[in-house]
Amino acid sequence: MNFYQTFGPIIIGVAVFIIGQYLLVLVLQPIGRVRRVLADISSAILFRQATITNGGDDKELALELKRLGALLRATSAEVLFYRVWSAVRIFSIPSQRNILAACRQLNLLSAHLLEVHDEKTRLVLAQKNQEILELLSKLLNIHTHY
Repeated sequence: MNFYQTFGPIIIGVAVFIIGQYLLVLVLQPIGRVRRVLADISSAILFRQATITNGGDDKELALELKRLGALLRATSAEVLFYRVWSAVRIFSIPSQRNILAACRQLNLLSAHLLEVHDEKTRLVLAQKNQEILELLSKLLNIHTHY
């Protein structure tokens, strides 16, 4: 027996293991975190949907939406070859362009929730918030309405 017959399968096995771990740690786990943040955004919006769609004020929700937007941007940056995975659509993750646009919409929505408004302003904000929710639903492929 020569060297390759003896150690070839061992070397190949170790290489397959290393590549598998590489994909798991640098691709699959970060994609899972992105999907978790998307679910958290949907959950926060659905839980406080009445406040958002009525043009109400909620400083706690405003800060939560800002935090989730920043977290979404950060977790998407963790994924190795993110553009490839979003283009292939295997994992149902939005494109980086859509994530950036959604983060901007989340910041706008949070600004609408930061201060108390008079009745006329509330009606205008309620309509704008409704449009933002519809846009977020399309950009991130999440549920924003019951």
